[in-house]
Amino acid sequence: MGKKIELVYENGKYIVSIDGSAVETQEDADKAFERFKQVIKNNNNNNEKSWLYIEESIKSFGNKNVEINEKFKTVTIGSLKYFYNTGKVFYISENDMTQLIGGYGLIKFILETPGLQEKGSIESFLELCKVAIDNGANYRITSGSIVIISAVLNYGSVEFNFDYNRINKGIAIEDGNFEEFKKYVLDAIK
Repeated sequence: MGKKIELVYENGKYIVSIDGSAVETQEDADKAFERFKQVIKNNNNNNEKSWLYIEESIKSFGNKNVEINEKFKTVTIGSLKYFYNTGKVFYISENDMTQLIGGYGLIKFILETPGLQEKGSIESFLELCKVAIDNGANYRITSGSIVIISAVLNYGSVEFNFDYNRINKGIAIEDGNFEEFKKYVLDAIK
């Protein structure tokens, strides 16, 4: 079932609404139209996986740190919130909301990866992702590893493998834990 997204001109104002509920009011036509296009883009449900599949998959992990909101189709793990309708994930703290990279894949990575099962470990991992984004770095997640990509790092990237507790600094591969990896990355990119 699709959503009805409208741009209406009424009483000298442009109103963008979703299913009859106003989400934005603008006096400038160009700004209203840009917002209208953004609302359409954000609500375009072109997710490859159905909500039911995602919900069942997440429940199968049995992780007590996960909250699923079936009504709004969101998944929360600590400071991380995944919005199914947009396919986006955000790091949300008291006064900040930062979009992270990965969508549902980031949620699944956290649930599948050894060493990221406890709340403190999850928060530490999410903080690293947020700080990387905030400082112009990028990251990618692969099976059991996170790679931070930034020009300030040796050879442009550094990787931590959760399966083997190894840090690949580009010039050397060392044994180490996630907190050592995080400290190395934060010292370099901050």
